[in-house]
Amino acid sequence: MAMAQKKQVLLADDEPNLRRVLGAQLSRDGYDVLFAEDGAQAVAALEEHHIDVLVSDLRMPKLDGMGLLK
Repeated sequence: MAMAQKKQVLLADDEPNLRRVLGAQLSRDGYDVLFAEDGAQAVAALEEHHIDVLVSDLRMPKLDGMGLLK
């Protein structure tokens, strides 16, 4: 039987402490977590990886959360 692959979560937020704390919790909960410091990095990660869930701040430099969702 094949092992279930971890779901990938992209956490996009310009606040380092929030990324660290939320990322640690998501990892403990069994998710593979990728990080982006701003909307532009998040777009690059979405183009490069299969992301199952996106958690995004609304106010970020370069591209805000609403722009990212579009």
